[in-house]
Amino acid sequence: MKFDNKNNGWKFGEYSYSVDNGLFKKAYTKKAGYKTKITVIAFISVLIFILYPFDLEGTAGIKNLTAEDISSISLNQVIVIPKGMDIENQDISMEDIAEKIKELRPLPLSEYSEDHVISMEAITDKRFIEEVLITLSNHKMRKRRFSRGVDFFPMDYTMPSSTRLSIYINDSNKTLVNIFISHNPQYVSIHKYSNINGNSKTARYKIYGDGIDTQRLFELTK
Repeated sequence: MKFDNKNNGWKFGEYSYSVDNGLFKKAYTKKAGYKTKITVIAFISVLIFILYPFDLEGTAGIKNLTAEDISSISLNQVIVIPKGMDIENQDISMEDIAEKIKELRPLPLSEYSEDHVISMEAITDKRFIEEVLITLSNHKMRKRRFSRGVDFFPMDYTMPSSTRLSIYINDSNKTLVNIFISHNPQYVSIHKYSNINGNSKTARYKIYGDGIDTQRLFELTK
């Protein structure tokens, strides 16, 4: 503590004690104003960081690519079907599957239904690849900052339980892009891997709108 001749009072740290009025005064009013401005700017920056929209194609590295730029695509889906159902029937749709499961109620689905895995590896058909690229186009999304707190999404048997797309790109790095889509088609994980330098990157996102049309991807397998 020392005496402040200018203010005719004792000064202690950031505060001053005036002999005239006997009250502690803030010695850093301007500094407090700067702190408020910095806090507001930081808050706005965090909001922009959280809500900033990403383009799915751009993030996955498939923006403006054509079927000629893709060497192959692998598609894996898990769907729930009634036990014994002829899933290989070309005319069957996800709506047909859901209707058959609905007919099973109130029977316990755990006993009368099963997971069916659709696995198609190294597809090189250009028309199929073009359809996949179209399905993935025009999606905006934001990063998921937390792994918990996923929005509740009821079980919908017109949608696959999960979908994975593996896209092999014809580039100097021989890039592999894995797109994992949950039962809620708004939630995706994108994993990019370079076969040349071994670099990999994974991030989770939530897509605005209805998400990726996983029903359409199922139709492509037929």
